[in-house]
Amino acid sequence: MSEITVPQTKLTREGLLKSLHLGRILKIPPDMPAVLEIAHKMKEAGDIQPYSPRGENAFCLTPGGLAEAVKLYGPVIAEIPMATELDLAIPDLSKSAAGAAKDDQLAEFARALRLRFRYISASDELSDPTSVIHGADNKEPVFVLRGRDMLSGQVVGWWIWLAQNRGVGEDKIDRARVQQSALINWAEKALPQTGRRPEHVQTADEQFALPSSTLKRAHPDEPVFVLRGADVLAAKTVEYWAYLAHLNGSDAATITGALKIARAMRDWTRKMIPGTVSLKRLAEADVDG
Repeated sequence: MSEITVPQTKLTREGLLKSLHLGRILKIPPDMPAVLEIAHKMKEAGDIQPYSPRGENAFCLTPGGLAEAVKLYGPVIAEIPMATELDLAIPDLSKSAAGAAKDDQLAEFARALRLRFRYISASDELSDPTSVIHGADNKEPVFVLRGRDMLSGQVVGWWIWLAQNRGVGEDKIDRARVQQSALINWAEKALPQTGRRPEHVQTADEQFALPSSTLKRAHPDEPVFVLRGADVLAAKTVEYWAYLAHLNGSDAATITGALKIARAMRDWTRKMIPGTVSLKRLAEADVDG
């Protein structure tokens, strides 16, 4: 999960509110007494409160502080849970070296997350013969939402809303809710940008074969939600992802690439309502849009 470490510059109360609004946790270095003084005044005023999992001088917004931040700077379009809503200790990834040390911290966090949510990870998706990606045709277009993606939990919420209006079974919707919770609570977050997503429309077989695929690049324990072209809800869900990516400032190439995948999903002629066994021709699937 994102953390803001205050740079060594002059900050005001409003600046601290903005930093917290964009991240989740604000950890102030001990050699910045002026900033600490502002933070303590904000704590007394009820704007922020200590966040003990990150140790001394770590703070998160209170509901009142969040309301003030939204008043000053507007809402953050991507829905990020406040630190006070989580009962999991968020690892301090900012102190991890790249590579193995970071992977180890995420693996340890994942063990705690799995006790809370029995979710499907990237490695599960690749290895389980009953997974969504294994059920797809080799050349079927796919779009993988991963926990690191700041938009993923919100986008799965949109898929759930669509599913409730298309007759998807409750068991499938319940599984999506579990995945949504795991995605939201994953410890590492970032907005998607070009360079982390292939320029062409990735297919199911490429998710297995290419080291650059989203499933292969994800941490093995990272929760994922796979959308496949046969899913009648997939194209609209990917379009919603692109819409949120635009609102949150992702670059044009990233948004264009997602819309290209959505078009490929619309053109995929074999369709099904998730949770059903049989595939139908596009004309029989009653696909909207």
